[in-house]
Amino acid sequence: MRGNDNVIEKYLIFEFNQYPYRMKKLFCTIPFFCFIVFAQGQVVLKEFKIPAYGTVVKAKKNIFSGSVGAMGIGQVWDFSNEIYDDRIYSSYLTDPKNNEYGFNFPEANFCDENGVQSYNFRKVTATEQSVLGVYSSTSVGLIKYTDPLTAMKLPIKYPETQVDKFAANYSANGFNMSKSGTVKTIYDGFGTLITPYGTYKDVIRFKTTQIDIDSIADLPLAGQEFISSAFTTTSVTYSWYIPGHLNSLFAVIQLNLDGLDYGMQSILYDPSFLAATKDAYQKNMHVKIAPNPAKDVINIDFSEANEKFFEVTLLNGLGVEILKTKFSGFEKQVVQLPVSSFEKGSYLLKINSDETYRIEKIVIE
Repeated sequence: MRGNDNVIEKYLIFEFNQYPYRMKKLFCTIPFFCFIVFAQGQVVLKEFKIPAYGTVVKAKKNIFSGSVGAMGIGQVWDFSNEIYDDRIYSSYLTDPKNNEYGFNFPEANFCDENGVQSYNFRKVTATEQSVLGVYSSTSVGLIKYTDPLTAMKLPIKYPETQVDKFAANYSANGFNMSKSGTVKTIYDGFGTLITPYGTYKDVIRFKTTQIDIDSIADLPLAGQEFISSAFTTTSVTYSWYIPGHLNSLFAVIQLNLDGLDYGMQSILYDPSFLAATKDAYQKNMHVKIAPNPAKDVINIDFSEANEKFFEVTLLNGLGVEILKTKFSGFEKQVVQLPVSSFEKGSYLLKINSDETYRIEKIVIE
């Protein structure tokens, strides 16, 4: 790279800031789940399962030093010895129309919220899903894809490969940036997955290789020549899914930035969604929640609910539980949750019973 030390320093700061952003992006761009059809001996994915707004995906992460295992039909992938601490990473699926940056992506129908002001905007249909842009307050700000990143199109069967090109323009650390790249997805396996949570049969594995080329172009300083630079990020992700459910069970990511290897990381997803059927998981609970925004209390009206037992949880923007209570709806039809002691901001209110589930985004003023 040509130019003075100040330009090099700005480049290195931008390069360093990209690492956490890219890990967040990889965490949230792993595809949603699909339905499966067995046709003439082929394991064929035919249709995406569209998740419900308000769904919370929880995961644990750790350094990975093992083997991802072989590709092919009838494989057994054993990761039961992987060790994780108690830290939980949460992602929330929300309506982009309710997001302050959603107007930049009018075609998006899903927004992944990852932590404080980190958003991923998608367009998801029954047969295709694409990333239209991202926003992160801690790194690159707003990125709008001029050519969306299409993660997958259906149908797909083993061992097919899909390739898509993408492009974007954005600004970072005072530089005008352009992004281009490719994403290649291989349906490379079907078999049994073993994790610290248990053993799962009929699991599908995808191998996704994404190459991002980010180019910097700035006006020269007085008496200096034009400065131009580009750097390349390559990520390889292996992810395992159970058809019919909306998030994966396990993933392994390897990241390389301009030849610098950041090693491998494993992501263990909370499998609690497997405790219910597809229909029950998305069945809407008939409760009324008001006011929203709230200042002092949140009223939950269970008068139209048929369930006998409820659990109510309030999570902050980092996915941390700050309030949790259990009670019977038949004993008390209207429940008041005091919120005046909590900081102003956005929260998630989770209400679940044995058969139904409700998640509502709450704003405390």
